[in-house]
Amino acid sequence: MLYKPNIHTVGVNIIKVPGKLKSIATLVFGTATNQLIGIVATFILARVYSPDAFGVFGSSLAICTIFSVMAALKFDLTVIFPKTAVAAKLCSFISLLTICIFSIFMTGLLFAINAIDLIFLDFPLIHYIVLTSLIAFEQIAINWLIRNKSFKIITLITVLKGLVIAFLQYFLKEADGGLWYGHVCGYVFVGILYLIIMSQPLIEGARAFSKLRLFYFVKKYKKFPTFSLPAGVLNTFGNQIPILLIRSLFGEQYAGYYLLVKKIILAPVDLISTNINKVLSQEVSHNIAHHKPYLDGVIYYIKFSSVLSAAAIVSTLVFLYVDGIILLMGEAWREAEVLAFVMLPLAAISFVSRSVSRFAVYGKNEWGLYYQFIFATFSVTSFYTASLFTENFVVVIATYTIVICIIYLTQIMLVLRISKQHMKNIGYG
Repeated sequence: MLYKPNIHTVGVNIIKVPGKLKSIATLVFGTATNQLIGIVATFILARVYSPDAFGVFGSSLAICTIFSVMAALKFDLTVIFPKTAVAAKLCSFISLLTICIFSIFMTGLLFAINAIDLIFLDFPLIHYIVLTSLIAFEQIAINWLIRNKSFKIITLITVLKGLVIAFLQYFLKEADGGLWYGHVCGYVFVGILYLIIMSQPLIEGARAFSKLRLFYFVKKYKKFPTFSLPAGVLNTFGNQIPILLIRSLFGEQYAGYYLLVKKIILAPVDLISTNINKVLSQEVSHNIAHHKPYLDGVIYYIKFSSVLSAAAIVSTLVFLYVDGIILLMGEAWREAEVLAFVMLPLAAISFVSRSVSRFAVYGKNEWGLYYQFIFATFSVTSFYTASLFTENFVVVIATYTIVICIIYLTQIMLVLRISKQHMKNIGYG
């Protein structure tokens, strides 16, 4: 007869929770500081840059963000899984090699679509290639640090990145495209730091590299480019397409409004929930590798993030009620305040959803692909369809918000279902 542990021994040992909270707190401190720097910088930069400038910057960054998800073919996620350090180093090297190859492909692709005016590039092509590669490489380094539980290093670099980017964007305020050039240069700085940290693992990974090991690697982790890659691309596309559509349909000014509001109201999501996800991913990966359940951990983090989400929304409401955006940024951003109220439900639900997402970590790459296809499809269709019936920008955003909130709630339910099924599969049901 199988042993059935009680509720306190399934997935998460209650005694270990404080340790998990400490890991989250370490990451949150760094991200909190970075977010604080970013928010303060945004309020300052909003007085020296126009909404149009933010719109151009946001749409250009969206292009790089979408391509950065493709760059490593999602092999960057494999760094977390191997039981041995040698295998993890090999995964890191292969992921970086994939990025280098992809950068060549991206150069030709962007050149072609820019030539036929499918996508308008506001800045030189090389800038997009460099920034895309650096964003992708950052994920390899972060996953390596997560694997080794080096949360303090992630925290330190996160804070430095925020400071450097904010300083450079303000310093370049007189230059055309100062927001963009400051961001790119800031990522170059961060890329150098991560390269220093990853130099030894990458060198050892290169030494361990061989055709036979490459074949074994691709065969073992084939689900990542097959399922996680399109899922990641669809997710990023669904998140980034609004600003591209807004710029196309309503102009740079409204794209700037959307970028700024999204940054402000989703700050708690980036601040806390993404870090909860990092810690939970490490825990889930460990439990799966050792054939242990993780349902209690998922439930715990859903409840934990829900409480924090409520607190964040209340704080944001107070900020908006006292006209915080107008007071800090000026009358030019008044329409952004209305938009913020409309998008608050999206911030609340995405806070919880992003805390427990990443289907690949749960071993359900296929589910992730199906979900992200639905997410991207409804993201585009809800936005574009609403724009066909009304020219009111706020109504279009409200429609988009309602649809995406429903999608995020669906994701939470799917994660719970996967967790319960896993527990049954290993005999704890």
